[in-house]
Amino acid sequence: MRLIGLFLLLSSSFFAQIDSLKVIYSLPVSDEVVWTADVIGNLYAIEKDVLVKYDTTGQKRYSQSIKSLGRITQVECQSSMRIWLFSKDQQTLSVADNTLSSHQESFDLNELGYEYVTLFCTSAQANKLWVYDEVNSTLVFHDFVRNEKRAIENLKGTLRCGRIVQMKEIDNQLYLLDDENRIFVIDRFGSLIDSYSLPISEKVFWLRDKMVLLQGNSLFLWEQSSKEARPIYPELIGVESMRFEFPNLFVKTSKKLTKYQYK
Repeated sequence: MRLIGLFLLLSSSFFAQIDSLKVIYSLPVSDEVVWTADVIGNLYAIEKDVLVKYDTTGQKRYSQSIKSLGRITQVECQSSMRIWLFSKDQQTLSVADNTLSSHQESFDLNELGYEYVTLFCTSAQANKLWVYDEVNSTLVFHDFVRNEKRAIENLKGTLRCGRIVQMKEIDNQLYLLDDENRIFVIDRFGSLIDSYSLPISEKVFWLRDKMVLLQGNSLFLWEQSSKEARPIYPELIGVESMRFEFPNLFVKTSKKLTKYQYK
């Protein structure tokens, strides 16, 4: 009973925190911005072929032209020292350091045996990424330093899933979201741990191992354990994307990118 009481206390404390936000800063951005944030709370934004790093207070620290890398469609931080840049058109993955001054590491995905990569995500294991090849529905856990791969082939047939549109590693497990709003959870060896359907939503965002669902102009926190969606963040209107790096929440609307902090 004491353990149950402790769990409920911690759970209620967490939800009280995530319900209470304060604005740290807001930046004007265009609709075309590609962005991410690291665990420290730094923001990385790409506009007009320029990568910019903003510190935890929203001050611009570094900027670097990345025109030679082609159009970047996804950027992810493996750490504050290692930022991965993905060009779907060029089929390349490149790495920048914490000052953005080095993006000499660039990997041609076709030369590495991929047909057509559509998305990737970082892993807690250094230098390793999850890479999804849509042509042959193959998910690869790839060490880009040693060029070692662990492939899960025919993912659609194995999981009976649709087209994979998002993925994120959380606590050594990979969460996959398909275009039918279904979640599949697998371990690093490709074994299925769990799968479930989400309510119909326009967009899905990650909040730790929970999901924030965008329905109309409202956000709902989905908990699989209770299979309930409760309203969250009523003050956030026009959300297009968000990223959670506790205790920070980054939210993009059509005209600005705002950093919030949990009180």
